[in-house]
Amino acid sequence: MPRKFRLRKQDVKAEMLTPENAEELAEWCGGSVGSKANFFNAPQEGSYVTLTLAGVHGLTVIGEGDYLVELPNGKFDRYNPRLFEHMYEEVVEEPPAQRENLFDLPRTPFSG
Repeated sequence: MPRKFRLRKQDVKAEMLTPENAEELAEWCGGSVGSKANFFNAPQEGSYVTLTLAGVHGLTVIGEGDYLVELPNGKFDRYNPRLFEHMYEEVVEEPPAQRENLFDLPRTPFSG
């Protein structure tokens, strides 16, 4: 599932495209999975996956290793890893503290 990242105090959802998560990301952004061989019409060695979607700047092809980013306006964009990692930091959300029961409240100087 896409992780959360922050740009200038603005959170976005993003994930790096890999062969393992291509189908999940295609479903998330409404795109379709292809391969470099299919896109460039020439056979390539090894696995190389692409994702094609209607992005911010029209038809966008995302290559393996690029980041797929859902912007605050709900549109998707592509970032190469170097630029993405320079602009964004991952948001790590702490799970809420769990208490044994509802009456196990912290003591204060006024609680007697």
